[in-house]
Amino acid sequence: MSENPDDTESANGGQPGGQPQGGQPNGGQPPQGGQPPQGGQPPQGGQPKQGGQPTQGGQPRQTQAQSFADQNQVLIDWTKFMSILFAMAGAGLGLFFLIFDALEVNLISTGGGGPSAGFGAAFLLPLLLTPLFVMLLIAPLVGAGLASRIQEPQQEIFKISAASLAAGTAIVSILSIFLISTTFTASLEFGGLIINTLLAANFAGAVSAGGAWAMLNQYPR
Repeated sequence: MSENPDDTESANGGQPGGQPQGGQPNGGQPPQGGQPPQGGQPPQGGQPKQGGQPTQGGQPRQTQAQSFADQNQVLIDWTKFMSILFAMAGAGLGLFFLIFDALEVNLISTGGGGPSAGFGAAFLLPLLLTPLFVMLLIAPLVGAGLASRIQEPQQEIFKISAASLAAGTAIVSILSIFLISTTFTASLEFGGLIINTLLAANFAGAVSAGGAWAMLNQYPR
């Protein structure tokens, strides 16, 4: 006897045998793994590295030097100005001594007094020249001071500075050398005194005019 199809459906729980018991196809839903994995987001390492920014060491040296100059401009200007003044003083003093030595000017005479007189003259000569060295060293400073006070055209200021220091140096040379020489047994050579005075006065005047120029053109503003 054949079985009734209705009885077969009842035996299977009333659901067609073609469907699974769950009523839903196995694997019909996408697996949980079907969602994009968390790793699908760009990894943190994908962001640009901090090292990608330019480092300070990568800046050109010229930029760093410019930054230093901007921060220390006052220091640089004053250092430059004072260096110019003392460079003039050193050049004037050195050239004066070179020419003085080349001319072989005799300021003092031992008069044949023997070795002791020669030793005294060797000691006396630097002493006689010391006031002139001092005048040559301060000449650019005096010239700069005069230029800062005198309200005249530049050419007039240069003339005033040069003439003032030349006259002052001549007076210091004659008086100091003459008076110092009287304390020693060696005699003073007046011809050498005049030559030495004119030489020192000219150099002091030139250096003083240079100091005036530095004040008018290189003074930090």
